[in-house]
Amino acid sequence: MNKKLDLISLDFSIFESYRQNFKAFREKIAKKPLLPFAFLEVVPKPTYDEAIARANLLISHGFQEPKIECPVIQLIPPISWAIKTPSNRLRSFEYHLNAWSPMQYILSAFEFSNSWRYFQVAFNMAEDWINACPIQLSRKSLADAMQLAIDSYTKEENWWYDMAIAQRLSQLAYIVDVSCRNPEITDDRILSMMDHVFFHHLVLTSDLIYKAHTNHGFFQALHQYAAVTRLPEFDVNNYFFKIAKKRLEEMIKRQYTEDMVHREHSPGYHYMITVALVNAYKARILDGGTDIISKLQQAEKNLAWMTLPSGEIALLGDTPPRNLFTPREANFFVEPSLVNMLSGQQQITGVKSFTEGGYAFARLYAPNADKNKPSQASYLAQISGFHSRTHKHADHLAFIWFDKERDILIDPGLYGYVGRTAKGSDLFNQGFWYSDPKRIYCERTRAHNTVEIDGKDFQRKDVKPFGSALVYAEEKNGNAITYSSVRHFKSILHHRQLIMRPGHFLLVLDWLKDNDNAAHEYKQYFHFGNKWDVSNQDNQIIGHHPGNEKAEAIDLRVVSLIAQSSMGEVVRGQEEPELLGWLSNDPQSLIPTSCFHVHQRSDKPVSFATLFVFGKKLDINWQKTRFNNTLSTGKVVWSDDLGEQVLDTTKLA
Repeated sequence: MNKKLDLISLDFSIFESYRQNFKAFREKIAKKPLLPFAFLEVVPKPTYDEAIARANLLISHGFQEPKIECPVIQLIPPISWAIKTPSNRLRSFEYHLNAWSPMQYILSAFEFSNSWRYFQVAFNMAEDWINACPIQLSRKSLADAMQLAIDSYTKEENWWYDMAIAQRLSQLAYIVDVSCRNPEITDDRILSMMDHVFFHHLVLTSDLIYKAHTNHGFFQALHQYAAVTRLPEFDVNNYFFKIAKKRLEEMIKRQYTEDMVHREHSPGYHYMITVALVNAYKARILDGGTDIISKLQQAEKNLAWMTLPSGEIALLGDTPPRNLFTPREANFFVEPSLVNMLSGQQQITGVKSFTEGGYAFARLYAPNADKNKPSQASYLAQISGFHSRTHKHADHLAFIWFDKERDILIDPGLYGYVGRTAKGSDLFNQGFWYSDPKRIYCERTRAHNTVEIDGKDFQRKDVKPFGSALVYAEEKNGNAITYSSVRHFKSILHHRQLIMRPGHFLLVLDWLKDNDNAAHEYKQYFHFGNKWDVSNQDNQIIGHHPGNEKAEAIDLRVVSLIAQSSMGEVVRGQEEPELLGWLSNDPQSLIPTSCFHVHQRSDKPVSFATLFVFGKKLDINWQKTRFNNTLSTGKVVWSDDLGEQVLDTTKLA
């Protein structure tokens, strides 16, 4: 059953206001300065050369999603707006087409070059979409048109997808703004576009379209705010401005925690939302009189902690690969500490705890590391947040580890939003919104560096999000230490402590207890970077990395310090009976990686203590190594390539 539109709150009088004296409206627009084109994408606004090259390619060759097999859509009318690809794998392609994503580069090229050729292409595209759209506008038909748009959205048609509406709106507003300044464009043609500016604003006011609970709502508010601030002349009594501004301020609060970490469990989404805000700031959209600017500065600072010493963004949750150590990125951002870091001038070091957001980060240098080389820092990042189901993997308390200029332990990555699970199906009820087996793998608990219980994935649906499970993160005696605590499946308490000494070792301590005293099978999983050659020899994991032109070959030894635990076999690129040992290195791509687990089955509290040490030697002194029953106190004594080592975990707590 389609949702019905509540028309009580809609104000159609605005539709009459700009139409009654359009010539005066147009003259007023033409006399004021033209604001910059608001490129509000999740990537930095293109440079002159990038915009011209991309626009020329789009105009000559058409639009096609990169790295995905999909049709090529020519952008010269008539355009195939209503295309339906044969597979729901290409749903994002259909959305980007109707969101006019390619037009953003064409309008950017026009802004940089002032060449009317580019604007004419964008104008013709917009006019062609309006003519092809199955909704025709008039004062008498507005209510019916609104209902048709809602019905189209409910049916998941591309014409009125929630995000596409907002993205078209800000571009339409810019096209109207520029067109009003060109006497060769008639009033009738501009008025037709202005009607759709108004109608897009009107559709976005509906709570049936506005998505306040996800980042979609953020982009809807941001694009609407950009459009209404560009053309305030038609907005009687600031009707749309008040709605857009209120929503934007609310969405920034909802999207970020109090410590300005994005809530959707992904450094990638933190990057994207922050980039969109920087784009808005540079387009002179954001109001400097609000606290949005100060919040944006903090979000940029936090992005520095989410960046590995290699320059790659921390691959946690739904984060696609991206390297930020480029002049392009450094020249884009505004906040000095982030700019300095991305340009290689000054690195942020230490241990950072985001107790609201549920992240812990450490970037420290080993005594023999060159502090002038960012890549030689040791890095640890842990995700201990659960704020909503949105983009949440079943990865509670998982972490990644980078050291000696390479990935050591990794997360599986994003893969892509491929397929749709049927509502009410087993997968849907488990919290998987996408049905592709490779996407499912990337979300599963066993694909992350955490503890799996009874072969199940941590609950994300029909369970109350716990917010942040991070208790603390700090630097002590040269070590990075994090401590988290969470409850799984209502009754199983899980404490996790990570202890990293830069360039030397990592100790992972897990203690789990079921208050119902039921028996469970616990598996502590670890996943290596894809370049590692890993094997199990005499119940010790042996790792070898061949190195590259920048870093020498290294070895790693791993041992379990708990007698009751058994070390599982190393698995790499397994397909049957189910996927295990994979990394998503690109959209809709998986490559093999090596992983192993440490195993226990018990109806009593269980402890895992797994030690990773660089080198070819790792001999544990079992007589001196001991822990209490809860791992709250303990001592580990071993010999490695650097000699005898003593780690008193009690002193670190």
